[in-house]
Amino acid sequence: MTILSVIPQYVDDKTFFKMKEVKLFGKNVKTPIKATEPSKYLKIKTFYEIYKKVTSESLKKMMEDDTIHIERYQHRLKYCIKNRPENSLPILFVSYENKENIFPSEKELEMIFLIQSPLEYSSFYVLPMLSGKITKVDDEKIVSYVRSAFEILESFATKPRILTIRIDMNLLVIGKLIKGFDFDGICIDFKNRVPTSVLIQMAQINRYVKEEEKEIILYGINLRPGLKKKENPVIPAKDVLSYALGIDILGNNHMPPPPVRDFVNNVPPRIFNRRDYGYYYVVSDEVLNFVYEKDSNIPIELLQRGNKDAYKYYNDEAIYKEMEFVKKRIDEGKEPYEILSQKIQIRDPLKTIAMEKKKGKATVLEDFL
Repeated sequence: MTILSVIPQYVDDKTFFKMKEVKLFGKNVKTPIKATEPSKYLKIKTFYEIYKKVTSESLKKMMEDDTIHIERYQHRLKYCIKNRPENSLPILFVSYENKENIFPSEKELEMIFLIQSPLEYSSFYVLPMLSGKITKVDDEKIVSYVRSAFEILESFATKPRILTIRIDMNLLVIGKLIKGFDFDGICIDFKNRVPTSVLIQMAQINRYVKEEEKEIILYGINLRPGLKKKENPVIPAKDVLSYALGIDILGNNHMPPPPVRDFVNNVPPRIFNRRDYGYYYVVSDEVLNFVYEKDSNIPIELLQRGNKDAYKYYNDEAIYKEMEFVKKRIDEGKEPYEILSQKIQIRDPLKTIAMEKKKGKATVLEDFL
């Protein structure tokens, strides 16, 4: 439908893991991949994520042609992208914050898409992320809202379009959206959930996409890695395991983390260990030195100071490098399950994903008997 090309390269039999080549605006990226925020320390070829919140009040000020407010917003966006590499693909997510109305009005949608229009800010039009409670919203209201959003986009310049869904939506509604509209990708807002806690939903989303024979990208955002077990300084990186659930592009979590019982006053930073797929709480220099990879572009001095952004960039870089390694091993003939099952921190939930994939196959087979 657009200038976006998504070419399947590998589909795993045991999990929902996939490899694809994404071509857009003369750039190509191979998934699965880790998205990140622009940083002077990261010069990797990936999707660069910008996340901004808007309210009815802020949109109203911009719609009233208040030049000052529009220029301020554009200035903030320019600051966000100043460290973006030339070969990257930017993507701008807009979270619509409104306690009274969960859906933006048509005028507000137009302004949000106008914000996303410049290619320097976003290579895609992404439907806004919704912040209000959606579980009790009438199904047809959700479908009508999405229809209105895509109709508005018909008047905008051609760019790939991303459908945004929330993992807490009714699965039947998600099915209607996937089957009823034409788009180039789906952004799944996990709303701070652990991916393996919504395994059934993710399995069904993959089946909906497969049934429609859509070659699209699946982008995951606001995922939580896992829960800290008592007296265990390591959290299993279940957010990274989302690749085995069909996620092509793993974005960042922009929601506040839940409180950690063992760290009442000051929660130490977490660092991703590629060797076992665990996030280690950095409670000492010994932990940092054990996990830190010397070829990282993030100076260890920043991590030693407890710089939160540095840890975020380090983890993004480490996950990015790990996925590059996994893709290379698959090209050499290894299976994703074989590679990932060697990572002790996520071994058990990986088995659960494989069981769900196998169950899905059996269900499909029974339908033909």
